[in-house]
Amino acid sequence: MIPFDKYCEHFQGSALGTFVGDALGREIEGWPREAVEARYGLFERMGRGLYTDDTEMMIGIMESLIESPRFDPALTAQKFLENFHPERGYGARIYGVMERIR
Repeated sequence: MIPFDKYCEHFQGSALGTFVGDALGREIEGWPREAVEARYGLFERMGRGLYTDDTEMMIGIMESLIESPRFDPALTAQKFLENFHPERGYGARIYGVMERIR
């Protein structure tokens, strides 16, 4: 059995990977490689400190797990709603989901 502190390290690594990947990929999500290279070339010109709904939702998951170490779907849904910022680039279906959570 893996010690609890190892689980925490793995979770922290997963969260950090989500945040970094999201911030780096924000502008080009869903684009083919050729389109990215044609438009941006090197990524030195990308904005700093920006992230999308992926990071926002991971933050909600982390907040809910801090409050309740066992996964609580209702608490997680509430955190998603509290952290909901449409400018983060959510898909069209999420708006209906957020309305149902309210």
